[in-house]
Amino acid sequence: MAKTYYLPKDDSGKAALLEHFRDTIPGYSAVLGLPAADLSAQAADAAYFRWLVNECLSSRAYAQAITAWRDSLRDGDTPASPQAPVPPSAPAPAAVPTGIVPRFLALVKRIKGHPAYTEAVGESLKLVGDEAAGPDAETAQPDLTGAKVVADGVRIPWKKGAFDGIRIEVDRADGKGWTFLAIDTRPDYADTEPFPASGAVWKYRAIYLLDDRKAGQWSAAVSVTVG
Repeated sequence: MAKTYYLPKDDSGKAALLEHFRDTIPGYSAVLGLPAADLSAQAADAAYFRWLVNECLSSRAYAQAITAWRDSLRDGDTPASPQAPVPPSAPAPAAVPTGIVPRFLALVKRIKGHPAYTEAVGESLKLVGDEAAGPDAETAQPDLTGAKVVADGVRIPWKKGAFDGIRIEVDRADGKGWTFLAIDTRPDYADTEPFPASGAVWKYRAIYLLDDRKAGQWSAAVSVTVG
């Protein structure tokens, strides 16, 4: 089964990963052939990035506190504290060059390319993502909201997600009811059927496809006035 990317998207998660790697890598440095200089540099990056993340969080809290204290003094309200809030003042670790995350990614690439690297090592260092959740083949529904006339056709937006594509059906208000329109594998779909001279309201619906079979539920029908 596919796995998610190991690097967290948020800065707090990145800081936690850098720290975990720093604390865990010494046990694997010899077998992976990592020199002490690499470990020292990564440890410095981890410490400095954690300080930065904490400073940003503390600064936001301070900004909120000093703003509230200012407003109290300005408007005559009773402040939460008789003393002005104190800005964060945690001492900074030794400064590091720019590019903390790119350096870490380059180091991880070297590690994963080493002959001694294994999946177990990667999991211990948290360099392997979690199992990716598969598509919900029972309840998923395409969302065709936003279908509209564009130039001389109808543009039907949809999101692919983890599915292979969608089967689209159309009701052109011609008495035939729902009929097959297309199998689409790349959003969005363009219906280029010529518009009737007298105008009409066309309806569209779709269902996801997975491994060449219908998956999930039919979407809600959307109506588009054409002509």
